[in-house]
Amino acid sequence: MNTKQPLRVLQLSLDETLLDPGSESHVRILRHGEQLDWCGVVIPTSKKRAYADASVHIQGTGGRSRVTRWLRMLWISHRMIRQNKATIVSAQDMYFLALLAVILQKINNIAITVQVHSLDRFTFFRKELSDFVLNYVHSLLVASDALKHKVVESFGISEEKVHIVPTFVDLESWRNRQFTLNRFSHWEDDFVFLCVSRLVPVKRVHGIITAFEGVVRQFPRCRLVIVGTGRQAAKLRRQVKELDIVESVEFIEHTDAIVDYYRHSNCFVSFSQFEGYGKPLVEALSCQLPVITTPVGIAATIVRDGVNGLFVRPNDLESLMTLMKLVVVNEAMMTDFKNNARDFLKLLPTEQQTHDLHEHSWRAALNKV
Repeated sequence: MNTKQPLRVLQLSLDETLLDPGSESHVRILRHGEQLDWCGVVIPTSKKRAYADASVHIQGTGGRSRVTRWLRMLWISHRMIRQNKATIVSAQDMYFLALLAVILQKINNIAITVQVHSLDRFTFFRKELSDFVLNYVHSLLVASDALKHKVVESFGISEEKVHIVPTFVDLESWRNRQFTLNRFSHWEDDFVFLCVSRLVPVKRVHGIITAFEGVVRQFPRCRLVIVGTGRQAAKLRRQVKELDIVESVEFIEHTDAIVDYYRHSNCFVSFSQFEGYGKPLVEALSCQLPVITTPVGIAATIVRDGVNGLFVRPNDLESLMTLMKLVVVNEAMMTDFKNNARDFLKLLPTEQQTHDLHEHSWRAALNKV
């Protein structure tokens, strides 16, 4: 197919913040849409909401039940494809959104792309569903080389079909954000370890808690702050209670001011077995926060062991505890890490480069229709 064919992209998303003017995702999709011939987004929402300008149309489905929202999503998407002559449908996950995309592709004979964020949520049903939809996908988008290799290995698909498009993080926006001082006054004399993560097994947050228990016994002025939600939340809270470190561990389910936590912490910790990308790590370094992390996802690109952070092997609890104790006592090393924190972020693609990578994957999909 001609590579000059218009890029008229309909995206299927779960991100309701796209409908909130001023949110990061909303601003980003508007800039994204300016470089396309047309951009539409459909989101399954409980209330019917919409935003539209000359190049971008964002539509929330409305609907009380999940079934109603998904059916409306299918109908609204089909109507938008027809009315706007969309050439590509893009699903932002490889499960139910991808299934809807396959249905839309079959009805409208357009290209289909699917984003793969992680492979850690598989159930038998999701694995079967993914195997089915990937038979019809023209291009797959992943955030890192490691995730590309895992997708190719897990599904036996061609490497040429998988395109690496790193997640764009607006670092300048992070650096310019205002923050509140009085919220963290009770941390003033503490050494604060920060973990920002989904609370699921592959992230091994329980390992961080176990290692921290050994740290806080030796250094009572240490604190562990865990920001995130997930199916292990209750289990992790029980672990903290059983270890008798409740006074030293703080759980934050959700915050609109996550940058405040990065700026008021002393060290970011990640003990994940696998990362598709690792956005919190990028955010931490952009706030000049030294890190302890496993060498997974984007870490291998933006962290240099002993320069702006420390690497720990996955599952090595003893080493994790040792490194956590080291950063508490070695102030000179931590000052160097802080000064060097941003040095390797320049290796990440700019927003324009990220858009160009998206466009390349879309063109590749169009050429397969």
